[in-house]
Amino acid sequence: MPSATFQIYEVPNSYVDTGGSVAITGVFYLSIDDDDGFLDGTAGADSGTPQVLTASFSGTIESYQFFYNDELLINGTAYSVKTFQLTVDGDTRSFIMSTSGYNLPGVDVDDTINLQSFANFTPLNYDNVACFCAGSLIRTPNGLIPVEDLSIGDLVETLDHGPQPIRWIGFSEATDRQLLARPSIAPVRIPAHVFGHNKPTHDLHLSPQHRVRLEGWAVELVTGSKDALVAAIHLVGQNGIAQARNMKDRRYFHMLFDQHEIVESNGLFTESFFLGDVISRNMKSAQRDEIEMLFPQLSLHGAALHPTSARVVMKKYEARAVQALSSQDTDDAATNDAKCDTPNTGSAA
Repeated sequence: MPSATFQIYEVPNSYVDTGGSVAITGVFYLSIDDDDGFLDGTAGADSGTPQVLTASFSGTIESYQFFYNDELLINGTAYSVKTFQLTVDGDTRSFIMSTSGYNLPGVDVDDTINLQSFANFTPLNYDNVACFCAGSLIRTPNGLIPVEDLSIGDLVETLDHGPQPIRWIGFSEATDRQLLARPSIAPVRIPAHVFGHNKPTHDLHLSPQHRVRLEGWAVELVTGSKDALVAAIHLVGQNGIAQARNMKDRRYFHMLFDQHEIVESNGLFTESFFLGDVISRNMKSAQRDEIEMLFPQLSLHGAALHPTSARVVMKKYEARAVQALSSQDTDDAATNDAKCDTPNTGSAA
């Protein structure tokens, strides 16, 4: 079962009934094991094997119920949260948690939350998040380190801002059952050297929505920018790039920085997790819900932390146009013995 761990914030039980302004009384961790891809509001609403909830506080969680999608102000910053109650050893306790991320940055015990608006709870979908697969080598000031060995506070080399500390890192896992039901979430395999020597240095596996940096004349012609980001899934079908449905280790790792960053993984420049995706009005609501599901840990209300993407983001048709232009240029080069300036990922090696 995929596991997700979130920071949760305890509030008085009165908040669930009346809302208003209350102080946070405790901060804990909640882990959820699930098998159907959705965080459901109650055990009765779960269509698969029952969700298993465990917390960092003492006691056994006997039951749970998620009530609302709340919009809050905390210390002057807007947040989107899920409001829920847990029955722990017979006692009812109330909590809030982020709708799209691991925690509510800067929020702590005794901070006052102010309810602004609310709606009925909607399930969280664990799919469609930009993630690195286990084994991806991330460039740091101390050399290349597997993503699964990195921790909060570790420095990672970024293309735009030099070494930056990891604000949050976590993982989820795609099971055989999930892949059978939704094969589209299988990792995308980018073969070694597909974009040139050591680009990547060896096969790189990314989640389908994880974006890779491309540059070159074709990218600039299509997007108007010298470089841009494209989802790995939009690269499938060219030069051996394909989804790896038989991959055994399907742990997806998520790295968060103070801003959207470009980092080096296996010699390719790829993105860090982008909170702006969560609140982008240009996204389909289903996509937004899917991100908020797999990532209920990161709901900083997106825009508050990551207002803009580190690069222009290519749509699927733009990626196809770049591919077509690059292929034509390659054909011309073979005929005319001319130099081919095709898109590349700009390795930081």
